[in-house]
Amino acid sequence: MHTSAYTDQLLHTLNERLYHLQLQEATYGADVPVHVAMEIESTKARIERIQVGSRNIISVELLEKMETPERWKRLYDAAWQLEVDLYTVEKTLESDRHHNQSRHKEFNMAVQRNTFEIEMMKREQKRLYIYALFLALLICIEIYISFIHRRKYAPL
Repeated sequence: MHTSAYTDQLLHTLNERLYHLQLQEATYGADVPVHVAMEIESTKARIERIQVGSRNIISVELLEKMETPERWKRLYDAAWQLEVDLYTVEKTLESDRHHNQSRHKEFNMAVQRNTFEIEMMKREQKRLYIYALFLALLICIEIYISFIHRRKYAPL
């Protein structure tokens, strides 16, 4: 397998990240947050793509040693694989964009729903405050009337 220093460093960094994510997963146990589990799967997939890609790398030195038909076959296969990979990346990006757009719509709807609910709660609080004031006013009027009534009929 032919790998560059960059690929080796990238794989090393991704494996370290995977290690720390798996530690978090082990710490949380059954209560692992969804984003940690998703990041673990994403990192594993990325490591696998890089490893598969590095196996498909053909060095110039190796191509020079090959016979012309084999060289063209290997180049054609590499170009075909590159085209498939680009198509896959394009479809993944498109899918992610649609997913993010739908999540954005869901988020906006949730914000609107929460704003509406908060406004309704404020209205309900105002209504309860007015009812409480009205009740207090009725109690004051009742006390005043009973005070007047007692004074009016109280013996001197």
